[in-house]
Amino acid sequence: MPETNSPKKDDPGLGEIITNIARKIAAKDFSTGDRAALRRLEDKVPNAPIFWSLMARCNANALDRDAEEIRRWALILRGMAIMAPYHHPNTNNPGAMLAKNDFSELRLAKFLSARGAQFRDQYLLICRFLAVKGEAIDWRVLAKLVLAEGRNEKWAEEQRMAIARAYFRTKNSKEKAA
Repeated sequence: MPETNSPKKDDPGLGEIITNIARKIAAKDFSTGDRAALRRLEDKVPNAPIFWSLMARCNANALDRDAEEIRRWALILRGMAIMAPYHHPNTNNPGAMLAKNDFSELRLAKFLSARGAQFRDQYLLICRFLAVKGEAIDWRVLAKLVLAEGRNEKWAEEQRMAIARAYFRTKNSKEKAA
């Protein structure tokens, strides 16, 4: 798809929107029923009312985008719901948390090289892995990768490299400390 339809990395407030949505889903007062609905959300046809409600409250501009971007936001919110309440803004790059918890290099490489439907599956696998480990992440890098993957490859590669850098820095630090 053309890059003109995808969000731009310099969209004002994109990081803030991502953080705000993640905080709402992770909040103690967020309905467990709504969180469960988001976990079951089918990103190809996002029909849960809580999805549309959150998007209208937190990211109204995305509602005016094309159907593909709506599906990407559904996938992001599904991942956030899987990982709730593990959200920590401004720290904890997903790559660092994967390394901290001994996520294999092979699995990381599979995630970073995945495209299309495989990317979706690998993204959900990573969300489940980090949720089981109880690791909070800053959602901005992962969400931006979902938005960019297959639509703005330059921007997607920047996110992939940020994840890889954080992973290998953390892994190297762990090995030196051992």
